[in-house]
Amino acid sequence: MPNRLEFVPEGPYGYLVEEEPIQIAAVLAARKHPGTYSTKSEHFLLDCVVLNPKYASPGMDTEILTVRGRRKGRTIDIMLDEPIEVCETGETFRVLTFKGSGAFPTGRDNAQADQWIIDSAKWHSSIVDPLGRYWGACKERSAIIEATKDTRPYLTHVTPYLSANVIPEAVLKNISPRTPESLAQSIRLTDTNILPEDALWRSENPAPWEEQLDRYCSRESLSQNLFSVVIALAEANRQLRTQGRMIQFGAISPVFDNVYVSGRIKDLENIHWAPLEGISPVLKAAYNELLEAVRVKALQSPTNPSWLNSWEKIQAYVLQD
Repeated sequence: MPNRLEFVPEGPYGYLVEEEPIQIAAVLAARKHPGTYSTKSEHFLLDCVVLNPKYASPGMDTEILTVRGRRKGRTIDIMLDEPIEVCETGETFRVLTFKGSGAFPTGRDNAQADQWIIDSAKWHSSIVDPLGRYWGACKERSAIIEATKDTRPYLTHVTPYLSANVIPEAVLKNISPRTPESLAQSIRLTDTNILPEDALWRSENPAPWEEQLDRYCSRESLSQNLFSVVIALAEANRQLRTQGRMIQFGAISPVFDNVYVSGRIKDLENIHWAPLEGISPVLKAAYNELLEAVRVKALQSPTNPSWLNSWEKIQAYVLQD
């Protein structure tokens, strides 16, 4: 069963955290690669990797903390006591996300505390999963590429990546089987950690946090944020066409799996600048499939006619040569 969640009614969209506080080990990173964005904050977590406390072995530069947050996939979102300001934009953020925190890398359920490891002695990596990822961690070179990927000037409403922090040798010794590659965690900030799947599609018996979210933010307003993502992508593609390029999302990771309900794009590893020649029809088909799915969902909320108007506008962008 997934960890039970509660809704935190703060900020424009709110946050989701696990009902029970999470104990983590913050270990000083072996080295730190700066990301596209920066901050003047001196919060010590910015220089760390975050692990299950079981890995706080003697000799590590470690601090054991209890935080409010959410574990999902191979990430952990940590709510900060004070927001962090990003130098390049002046925006402030309350959630610090560590990608590669030791959770199982595939699947969509919240990671359980006992799923941070696979046995009592080792942090088992299962070698590599079908997507080429290690057990919860990021390859150092992949973390650097994601943290330094600059989507400006075409896409600006993204989660600011601050750094790629390398997992120290003292932790690597606990990974079984031992990987020959250096591993890391990518560190980013966000204005909410609520996903479209959390906010827009409800179970027959909604949890208390779902009802609280409904009262805090209407589904129609959140849906409009997602429309704004697709419009921004379409507009960016119109500009990139003059350079013979187009934005491509990973085939296994559609657009709506890569955004928060604020409309902010989160996983930059899944965005690519693809050559336009030979791939444009495929991308058009993918966008149209996405838009049709959105249109179907829109029809389920007839009280908001702007859904369909927006959909038609987006489709006109996508299909225009």
